[in-house]
Amino acid sequence: MPFDWMNAPVIPDAAAFRGQAERALRGKARLLYRLGYDAAYAAGRCKADLAWEYEMSGPAPLDEAAVEALVDAVYDRESSGTAAPVAGIEAKAKTKAGSAGPAARRRKNRA
Repeated sequence: MPFDWMNAPVIPDAAAFRGQAERALRGKARLLYRLGYDAAYAAGRCKADLAWEYEMSGPAPLDEAAVEALVDAVYDRESSGTAAPVAGIEAKAKTKAGSAGPAARRRKNRA
């Protein structure tokens, strides 16, 4: 018995592939920035990851110059302080700093 949803047609869309790759690389560049890596390392890492991801399926949707420009834009934005903060990070940090950890709570509950 055939099911229509098992053979969903995939229409190759270059703009969609490029958009997905840009979002993924932007996220990776932000992560590397927050981990303290410099822009040159981040660009090299992003280029290597993109090449690995598309080595079996065809050419990557972004060239090396586009990856470098994207990483530079992320680093410029992050270092200038105009990047949007991640919601809830400060609140979680304050909550964790002022509370006892799970091990302390277990000891308290046993007593």
